[in-house]
Amino acid sequence: MRTTKLVLGWFCVAALAACGGSTVGVDGDGDSGGGGGEGGSTDGGGTGGDGSTTADSGGDGGGTHQDSGNTSTGCPTSAPSSGACSPVGLECEYGNNANPGCDSIVDCTQNGWQEATGENCSGQGTCPTTYDAVPKNQDCTPDGFSCGYSDGQCNCAPVAMSAHQSPVWQCTPTTAGCPAPRPDLGTVCSVSSSTTCDYGACNGGVAEVCVGGHWQRAQTACPASQGQ
Repeated sequence: MRTTKLVLGWFCVAALAACGGSTVGVDGDGDSGGGGGEGGSTDGGGTGGDGSTTADSGGDGGGTHQDSGNTSTGCPTSAPSSGACSPVGLECEYGNNANPGCDSIVDCTQNGWQEATGENCSGQGTCPTTYDAVPKNQDCTPDGFSCGYSDGQCNCAPVAMSAHQSPVWQCTPTTAGCPAPRPDLGTVCSVSSSTTCDYGACNGGVAEVCVGGHWQRAQTACPASQGQ
């Protein structure tokens, strides 16, 4: 009888130990597994988030000028001197002058990037502090000097078909829905292609239109004669 009790006692102890070990093991494994799963999820999510942020930042950083492998699609971040490009006909401007002729212009041709020629930058000066401060229709120097403002652009240029041959300040208010001052040619845009942004195209400036997601020059029909 004593032997039976000892055997039963041993069996119960073993069973309890086994049950206890199993419970601890499950809790430990569960906690460990849960912790590992949460840790993995947190780390993985954190890493994924960081990767996503980096990609977004990279996208934002290249929003204005974009590179794409060996063939540049859009305008590179700095003026290229050679290499394949796309699309053909794209103009890329580098600088911050109101007159694109005073900035560096690079064209995308069938033979790759080529520096533009024939641009006119006759001179520079000091712009009045505000659009309203520009002495409109008054003589100015030098011819070809342009000043860009949020309210519009003013160009120092002769008036077409006028007896007064000296250049005068001619100002063009900002076109509704258009950025101001004038954006560089080739920079990214989202304005409707039917919207032409006039920056004094008929008085020494330029007009731009959003083509294929990039600002490009727009052809403008100017009147034969303009009064002061």
